[in-house]
Amino acid sequence: MKSFIVELSLTNEINLTWLAELILIIGSLWSICYALIFKRNSLLGSAIITLGWTILTMAIAYRWLRLGHGPFISMYEILLSNLWSLLLVWLGVYWINKTLRTVLLFLLPLFFLFMGWLLVSHPGEVFFPPTYQTLWLYVHVALGKLFFGSLMI
Repeated sequence: MKSFIVELSLTNEINLTWLAELILIIGSLWSICYALIFKRNSLLGSAIITLGWTILTMAIAYRWLRLGHGPFISMYEILLSNLWSLLLVWLGVYWINKTLRTVLLFLLPLFFLFMGWLLVSHPGEVFFPPTYQTLWLYVHVALGKLFFGSLMI
């Protein structure tokens, strides 16, 4: 029986991130155009955005497995995790609060800025300092992302 080994490479990770961003752009543009034309929200557009967020989650998990640490050291990783957390808060509010759905569409262009900034950032590997190997780093990052997403809304 052959063993199946997947090589974790930077190219595969970048391709997964680009796919997520492409799907996010399609879903965002669909949602915005649908709202402008039909004067109501599109569940298909938000479902596409949810799919893009899921693929972005896979890209972050892939990077975490490849490098052995979370996405919070380099500018690329910070932008990647910021985009992920902002989308998580956006999707949570979108799916829970139906009265804010139209207003939330105005935040979608903000994600385009984050995606563009992410695409021009250097995605290379970075060293994980031993001083960062503490539980408080994860608490700090989680609360910071929650704050950042809540501030956006």
